Amino acid sequence: MNDKQLVALEVAKFVKNGMLVGLGTGSTANYFIDELARLQRENGLSITTVASSTISAQDVYKRQVLIRAIMTPLTKYDALKIRTFHVSKTLATA
Repeated sequence: MNDKQLVALEVAKFVKNGMLVGLGTGSTANYFIDELARLQRENGLSITTVASSTISAQDVYKRQVLIRAIMTPLTKYDALKIRTFHVSKTLATA
């Protein structure tokens, strides 16, 4: 077992029934998704996931893990709105 698999298995220990779990993309995320699927099958783990990409969403779907949403990349306009909101909220509370 490699380090990435060990990390994924360790992180999966923190996942509990009813959680909304955010999923990334990449080899470590794939090991994590595999472990979540195993926990669902063998232990009845009941979670909902939010994928950061269509790739991780497809991986989750293939493994029959419940997925609620796919996060989409922010446009420059969206990122500007978020930064503006945070700045104005910070100024309002100062």
